[in-house]
Amino acid sequence: TVPLFRFKLTPAGENVTVGAMTFNLGLKGINNQKLNTLQLYRDIDNNGTYSGGDVQVGGSGVLTFIGGSGSIVFGTPWSVTAAQNYVLVGNTSKNSTDHNAEVELYFLESL
Repeated sequence: TVPLFRFKLTPAGENVTVGAMTFNLGLKGINNQKLNTLQLYRDIDNNGTYSGGDVQVGGSGVLTFIGGSGSIVFGTPWSVTAAQNYVLVGNTSKNSTDHNAEVELYFLESL
């Protein structure tokens, strides 16, 4: 499990329900078949990576990829009741040609 992106959500004065969250992305040096098991965790210990006590939110990420760009969608709603750190993680399968693989996350959208 590799941390791909970390961020913080802070509700402003009230609890917030996140209905869905979309990460738009580009891949360099790796194809979409090698990026899998995408999960979003509330980073309980605030270490910026997945740890055993972190709590999964948003359900399993669904990767859609066309050409050189794609998106990861987490569609299961969850509540944000206080400022919390989150980490997006995934697994990569690699071979000898993936020495310089990059995942570029360039936009975050939530509803």
